[in-house]
Parts: sequence; C-alpha cells; structure tokens
Amino acid sequence: TAADHFALYVNGQLAGSSVNGKSFQCIPLESLLRPGTNTLAIAATNLAGNAGLTGRLDYRDHGNRTRAVFIDGSWRASSESHANWEQPGFEDSNWSPAPVLGNYGIAPWHQSIALPVRGVIYNASTNEWANRYPLRFETVAPVLVTNTAPGRWFIDFGKHAFGYAVLRLRGDFAGRTLEVRFGEMANGTAVHTSPKGTVRYAVTHLELQDGEMRYDIRPPSYRGQTVDLRPVVGVVIPFRYLELRDCPGPVIAEDVMQLRLQYEFNDTAATFDSSSPELNRVWDLCRYSMKATSFAGVYVDGDRERKPYEADAYINQLSHYAVDREFTLARYSHEYLIANPTWPTEWRLHSILTGWADYLATGNAECLVSGYDILKTKLFLDRTREDGLMRGFPRNNQNVNDDLIDWPAGERDGFVVHTNGYLNYYNAVNNAFYHHCLRIMTQVAEITGHLKDAAEFSARARRVYESYNQVFWNPEQQRYQDGEGTTHVSSHANFFPLAFGLVPESRRAPVLQFLRSRGMAPNVYGAQYLLEALYEGGDADYAFELMTTNGQRGWLNMLAIGSTVTTEAWDFQFKPNMDWNHAWGAAPGNIISRYVLGLRPIEPGYGRVQIQPQLGSKLAFAEGTIPSIRGDFRIRADNAPNQYRLVLTIPGNVAANVMLPAGNNTKAAALVNGQAVTGTIAAGWLTLTNIGPGDHVITRER
Repeated sequence: TAADHFALYVNGQLAGSSVNGKSFQCIPLESLLRPGTNTLAIAATNLAGNAGLTGRLDYRDHGNRTRAVFIDGSWRASSESHANWEQPGFEDSNWSPAPVLGNYGIAPWHQSIALPVRGVIYNASTNEWANRYPLRFETVAPVLVTNTAPGRWFIDFGKHAFGYAVLRLRGDFAGRTLEVRFGEMANGTAVHTSPKGTVRYAVTHLELQDGEMRYDIRPPSYRGQTVDLRPVVGVVIPFRYLELRDCPGPVIAEDVMQLRLQYEFNDTAATFDSSSPELNRVWDLCRYSMKATSFAGVYVDGDRERKPYEADAYINQLSHYAVDREFTLARYSHEYLIANPTWPTEWRLHSILTGWADYLATGNAECLVSGYDILKTKLFLDRTREDGLMRGFPRNNQNVNDDLIDWPAGERDGFVVHTNGYLNYYNAVNNAFYHHCLRIMTQVAEITGHLKDAAEFSARARRVYESYNQVFWNPEQQRYQDGEGTTHVSSHANFFPLAFGLVPESRRAPVLQFLRSRGMAPNVYGAQYLLEALYEGGDADYAFELMTTNGQRGWLNMLAIGSTVTTEAWDFQFKPNMDWNHAWGAAPGNIISRYVLGLRPIEPGYGRVQIQPQLGSKLAFAEGTIPSIRGDFRIRADNAPNQYRLVLTIPGNVAANVMLPAGNNTKAAALVNGQAVTGTIAAGWLTLTNIGPGDHVITRER
C-alpha cells in the first residue's frame, strides 16, 4: 500500500496497483516469476500530504517454510523518472537507499490499514491459518472474451469456481463507473441475471481511476453461509462468467483473470480413460468437482449453506481420495462434524463411515481412538427392540433426529416414512445403515481395545441380519418393503440392503431385477448406494448405463444444463432450489476407482488390497492411476473377446488379491508375467493372492 498510489512491476510487467489508499492489495506473483533472478519495481506516487510506501513479499522456500522480504532500506530508490526503470537489467547503482520512515503502525497512518490475510501465506499476526488450511488462489485466464455491444464485454472462464476477478484497464477513466456482473449461468453471451434455483448471480460497481490500473473485483457479500471465509480470504462467489458494462476501454484475454480459491490439489495425481467417451466425461466432471468444492478448507454442501453435513462429507471424502493423495481435509471434516453434528438419523450414522474410511485410507486409528465414545452413541443402541432392529425417527416436533431416506422428499421413490405410529416405526433404510455400522464398530472396538463392546456389536449385527430378512422381506413380491406395517416397496428399500451385504445370495436376482425396473430412482445422494449395490450384486452393465445415460437423471445432464461442477440434484424439476456446486453429486468419482478399476483396501493403509476391475460387457477397456498413501496404483483392464488382460503397477510394501472374471474357463489359473499362477474360483471370479509390488501383466483365456 502507498500514500497515495503504487504500481508494482515484476520482470517489467505490471502485476498490480492500488485500488484505494486505505487498504493493502494482495497480489499473486506466481504467473510472473521465472527461474533465476527476478526484478521487482514499484512506482509510488504522492498526491498531497504525507508520502509513504510499505509492503512485503511472502513466499515458501524449498523446505516449505514461510519467508518474507520487506520493503526496507536495502531497496534502492530515485525521485526522478528514468526510461525503462522497471525493466530487468536497468542500471540502478547510482540510486540511493530507500529512506526508512519507521515500522508499520507509525504516525500519521498508525494501524488504520489492517495487515492483509491471504490464502496460504498471509495472516494478521501469525501463520496459524497458513499451517492449518492450505488454501490458495489460482490465476486462470479466460477461454473467451467477446465484445457484445459498445462498452459491453462477456468473459467465459471455461469452468465454475469459487473466487473473484482481476481486471486491468489503461486510460484516463477517473470519475467513471464500471458495472461488473458475476454469474454461474449464461444467457447467450450475457450473464444470466435471474437464474433458476440458487445458481449464483451478483453485480458490483467499480470506481475507475486514471492510468494503467489493476482492479481486484470482489462480489458483494451475501448471507446464509455457515463457514464464513470473509475474515480470511475475503468474499468469494462461485462463477464461470463475467460481464463488464459501461467499460470505457478495450479488454483482451490478458487483461482479465479469474482467481480461483481452492485447497491444495494435485491435478496430475489421478488419471482415467476408457472405451466410453461418456464415462470419461463423467469422471472428469467428478474429479474437477473435488477441486472446485474444496475452497472452504472443510467439506461443505454447496454455496447456499456452506455447511458441513455427514453424508455429503462421506461421498466427498471417497471421491477426493480417488483423485488426489490428500487425507487431511477429510479427517478435519470428520472431526468438525463430530464436534458439530447435524440431525438426520442416517447422517449421524455416517460419522462412523467417515471415521472408518479415514482409517482404511491412512492406517492411522487416531480419530477412532479419540472419538470412540462419541461414535458409539451414533449407533442409537437405546432405540432397539428385542429382535435387534432399531426404531427410527419419523419427523415430528419431539425428536432432534429424523429419518431422511433421501433428499428432497420427492426423490424417495414413494418410500413410506410414516406408518404404524411414530413410536413403533422400523424402516428398511435406517436398519440397513444400522447393520452396516454395527459391523464397522465391531472392528473399531477391537482396534481401540474395547473387546467387550466388540463382542456385543458382533452379536447385535448377527441378530439384525436375521431379523431384517424376516421383517422386511416380502416373499410375495420378492423384494424388500419400506418398513414394518407397510407393503410398499421402493428402490431405496432394496439398494441399501444390497449395498450393505444384507441380501442373501438366493435373493439377489429378484432384487437386481426390481432395481433395473426402477431406473435412477434416487437423487444424487442415493445414487452413491444404488451404484454400490449394482456392483456388489454383479450388475456392472446396468451401473455403467446409469452413469453414462444422456437422460435427465444422470451426470451428463449436469453438463448439458450448463454446470461444470456436480449439482445438488438431477435437475431443477426435482429440486427447485438446487445449486450447481454440490460434491455429494460426485459418486462416480469413487465408484470408477473402487469398482470399474476395482481398487479397494483389504487392510487399513493399503498394505493389502483387492484389485477387481468390473467392466461388464459394455467396456472394451478401462485404465487409470489411483493415488494412495503408499503410492500410485496403475490399472489397465482389456476386455477382449477371447482374452482378459490386466496390466498393473503396484506400489512397494503392498500385496494384492487380484480378481479376474472366470467366464467359461474352468481352469483356476492365469499367466502372471508369463508364468502360470494357480488361484481359486468362486462366484464367477478367479482370485490370485499375494501379487506383490512392481509391474505385472496378467492374462487369462476366456
């Protein structure tokens, strides 16, 4: 900042300038720096009264330590104008040391200008934020800048992101006002000013100045967010499009940038390709959604609330693991929700799932040990009856919890929530989650040394399994009904038990047949478990069809309606207030890695894994790189008519059980790097055990 104006040049290029004399400007320099020597030059202009300039350059060194270079007496200064003074190589040896007036806070300015807080580096007094939340702004150039009318410019940045805009203008424009519109939705070559749902639109006005100026354009603040980032990084909004109105000068692509706020993200950590262009597009959508929605430093449910929820966090967690080698954000989100739980019945149970997923991914049981007593309360053990089933929480004014099933209510496939009175209601979805969490908590109790609890949870799980299949199975309809006291059957009452291992082998065929008849009945949240159920039931072809459909209830429709981040619902028809930045809609991001490519941990920390690609008959090949805490797995499966072929790279200190479709070949063997290896055949799969680290080619004749 300067009294009264500054312009900063980096290697001869204008990097930024002051918008007004009462605030610091935080200017990212990453795109302007180069290997070797870099030249920083500042022109400071005083209009009247006291003159002064202060600032610092913050960076991280190779040891990831924060360093600072202050503007001080080691800088050289001149009060005279010189040609090319800002260019690298300019001879300034005859310039004088910059005179030092004093430290920040001296008169007459005192501390009326607050020190800046910016992303990964800045904090008002400490580096606490920098160390805890590695957020940063990424500078992104537009893919389109077009002049739509006199003084009117439309800019498209290609993808939606949370952030703000930077604009550079040149000319004598003092006294003129520029109108800037931010939008997630376009209306032709204009920002849509009345988008549907809670798709974002905002407008702000900018007072222009004379000269070559760099303006940081922030959207106006808006209310309703639980996670408030304004004190840390300023106001950010999700937008893809920018529109300038009453713009007095020309604008080219180099003049306008989108500054995207995001958590640290490795764009090259994961890859995926297949014989299906549609599936590839869906994976790209989900992968980018993980990057774009990480902006808050905790998993949130979208921009309307910016609030963490347990089920949202779980789907976000699984898909984030699949595309980046990052575990801290998921763990922090889990710990945040342990301390700040939400209310739906299944959401409380999801905390057990998020804690367990953290342990499987990292091998670190810390959050299970520290949170054990709280996780145990989330089993609702006091709400069980003699046969082991758990009583639900149908919505009423007397309960903190309520049964969600799916959201919104119209996406439950007609699931009957209220029946047989509030106090005696037992439903198939809650009890499927309850059984699943009992099995997980059995292992958690063993790991944390609560052996008596482990025995109790195991016994309860066995009892629930038996009761579930007696109470909820409808033998006449050959499917599971919604709950006790109703004969209605829904997709949800069948895919949840199938996903969670509650359906005996003899009942899988009719359940799968029924699920096929219902299509994509759930919303994007329930889709996570419907896809899991189909793959667990062995119906890879129908799961593939649902993930690649061009219909309204699919991921390609999210792209078709204009979003580049997964949405809160399939379309506005199903949830009129939906937003366009909801990570809980990114189920294929983890389904592709866990089932299509087939990588899942058998032991916590990926010391032992299962690799079971499920291509079905629809995919000729699929390949990808999946990051893990032990390194990258690379998997390619070729589904040729006469031969099945796997090409694997397994990281060090990992043993894999590799599963290949048995087909009509009854021989329990395959070639591993040209050598015959014997395995076992069961349920249509050949399993080879203890395939070690390194590169492997595994083939099997059909």
